[in-house]
Amino acid sequence: MLTRFRDGASEAYRLQDENPLADFPARFENPTREVDGRRADVRYYVNHSLGRKPKATPHSDHFQDLWGRRAVEGHFAEDETETWYTYDERFRPIVARLFGAADESEVALASGGLSENLFKLARAFYQPSVSTPNRNGIITIGNDFYSDQHIARSLIEAENSDRRRFGISELSDSPLIELQPQDHRDIVVTQEQILNAIAQAGKDLELVLIPEVHFLTGVRYNTNAITQAAHEVGAKTVVDAAHAVGNVAMRYSEYGPDAAAACTYKYLGSAPGNDAIIYLNSRTDVSDLSVGRGWFSHTPDTRFKDAGKNQQLAPGASGLRMSNTNMAAASMMMDALEIVDEAGIERIEKIARLMVDYFLFRLRKIPSSKVKIITPEDPDQRGAMVTLSFSEEDRKKVEKILEKGRAEVDWRDPGILRVSFTPIHNTFIDVYDFAGSLQDALED
Repeated sequence: MLTRFRDGASEAYRLQDENPLADFPARFENPTREVDGRRADVRYYVNHSLGRKPKATPHSDHFQDLWGRRAVEGHFAEDETETWYTYDERFRPIVARLFGAADESEVALASGGLSENLFKLARAFYQPSVSTPNRNGIITIGNDFYSDQHIARSLIEAENSDRRRFGISELSDSPLIELQPQDHRDIVVTQEQILNAIAQAGKDLELVLIPEVHFLTGVRYNTNAITQAAHEVGAKTVVDAAHAVGNVAMRYSEYGPDAAAACTYKYLGSAPGNDAIIYLNSRTDVSDLSVGRGWFSHTPDTRFKDAGKNQQLAPGASGLRMSNTNMAAASMMMDALEIVDEAGIERIEKIARLMVDYFLFRLRKIPSSKVKIITPEDPDQRGAMVTLSFSEEDRKKVEKILEKGRAEVDWRDPGILRVSFTPIHNTFIDVYDFAGSLQDALED
């Protein structure tokens, strides 16, 4: 498939001319760096870490204006276009499309960030029964993102804390099944490993906690298939979709995980540390989950009633919210999400696949002894991010030339480089230039 491209810069310009999302990168601020005493634009390849800021911020501007003009009345001012009390409802159609949800009720703007919401969801489904003491296993990926590793361990600590309080025997053996790469020279845990681990754990498995797209390797997992396998042994699946949302088209309506959470500041570009979005498959009734509740866990017309007195739990994922919407954060999020939604996640994924294909084609000019491509070539097993690995000596060469070319990239020890090509942020010329920089750095 990669051979359909031609050599030369003219190919990059042809691809960009045919790109239906060609105008989108100009809608975001371009970061700058000081060079020889002046600020110069950088080439930005780290949308997997933090998306660029939208130039137009109508929703954030409106919030600031409404707050100034109406203060507390902004919560309910019926003559205003964007009041605050039910502002979270505006997100449901967009977020449902991003998750590929079967219904808008399956998604919600969360209260708080990714880690606390991912823990909350995982804890809701990790409920080992005293009557089946061996059913307590948790499958995770050993080199998953650091907060996810903490969450898995925190689930066990929380369970044992509850057991101590009630005088019940603690979990005797460590239930954590951390999958590691099969080859010590590799950093990839495969789909097959996960499915085999589920089958091997069998009825001793309680929860599978995995990413949709791995933060380090860029590998995309088929979480629908993983969820089906988990259900066959009676376990549940909770997914960290932080590196997937806004990057790949998820299709959770087909057979989605039991729950998922995603941050909104990477490919969605909503602002650093902004609130998360959550997904709860309609297979689960939110009222059956043992989770903390708040006034915003309930329907708008019953939130102001005393707890337990005629309050009605909000249906679906909204029943997992606790607090009123952080409007400063949410309005910035809406500015960014509307751009993503206008581009369309299906188109974003399609063009990103083409960009990565083109990048991999360009990399064929570099000897395989100089660069190792960790991310799979198969488009179904990756998103917009590509992970490369270099020797210590070659890393220094690459760092030097990328610094000279003002390329913003993401290094991880030892010699691992993450780079993403996102159609609403990058162009095919960006792809061509980056591959060319690597070729210049590694030429003999």
